[in-house]
Amino acid sequence: MEAVNMKQRWYFRVVIFFLLLHQSTANNFKPHFTTSSGVITIKEDVKVGSMVFVLSASDNENDPMYFSLDSTGQSLFNVGSLNADQKSVNLTLKTKLNRELTSNYEFKAFVSDKQNDETRRGEKTFFVTVIDVNDNKPVFITQPYKVSVPENKTLNALLITVSARDADEAANAAVQYRFSNDSRSNIKLITLWKTDKFTIHNLNGKITLTGALDYETVPSYALTVVAEDTGVPQQSTKAQVVIDVIDISDMPPVFYRSIYIATIKENSPKGTSLVKVTAIDGDRGVNNAIRYEITGGNSFGSFAINPDTGLITVNGSIDAERIRSYTLTIRVNSKSQI
Repeated sequence: MEAVNMKQRWYFRVVIFFLLLHQSTANNFKPHFTTSSGVITIKEDVKVGSMVFVLSASDNENDPMYFSLDSTGQSLFNVGSLNADQKSVNLTLKTKLNRELTSNYEFKAFVSDKQNDETRRGEKTFFVTVIDVNDNKPVFITQPYKVSVPENKTLNALLITVSARDADEAANAAVQYRFSNDSRSNIKLITLWKTDKFTIHNLNGKITLTGALDYETVPSYALTVVAEDTGVPQQSTKAQVVIDVIDISDMPPVFYRSIYIATIKENSPKGTSLVKVTAIDGDRGVNNAIRYEITGGNSFGSFAINPDTGLITVNGSIDAERIRSYTLTIRVNSKSQI
């Protein structure tokens, strides 16, 4: 500004300069994800609606970011509203996970800044790993378990093997076996620590005989086997193992009396009843059936014995002048031994 005196009149001349600043609205930087990891790990029991991951991005121009997911990502997660920093969003679980059905996913996430319709988009691939939890019980492969064992089976012999599988993994799928308190033998409680009849290997499920069997005492055992995993919390399931004892002829028949005395008139007709001998077999079933026979003293075949009932009858001529007395030897056998 300067002052000029023109004929004693003062004028002031002012020169004004204008500085025009041009602000570029061009979108110069492509958005990019600043999320360091591309791996998302989620336990399979996480509840739907839980926040599981944070997506963050930037375009170096402080513009708000806009996030989206591909179809796989949309099926798994909901994208939340922008966080206060305008650079990130929370992902919440949209659907219940099941590692036993699908343990891994892959999806793409996209980010843009939507500035002046010159949107430029960044993308990143993410990998989802579903972490196992112990949510499955062991399952026995075959049920029911049943085996027949002769009562003279040798000790330490393998009787039967039980097997179970667990759909989980690692420690959650490791199965161990034991007998349960529910194991019974004819109403009598049988557990691993109260009987020496059976043992079960805790890792392979092999059941072996560790005590002598006796069909006449206990003809059948019903054992309850527990299969349990080593996860937390521990899961378990039960199966019944029936062990039927097969009777063998290990108890010879015994006569009720050792001496039988009878009298008979001479010339008694054939078929006349003389005396009935009786024996009993300690076995059961077919092994309990017995058979009688005369093995000595039956001169001239004078007598016969019913092999099933033990009834001795006249079979030939009885003559006191020829033979005044007979001493018969009777043998009895189990039919299974004949």
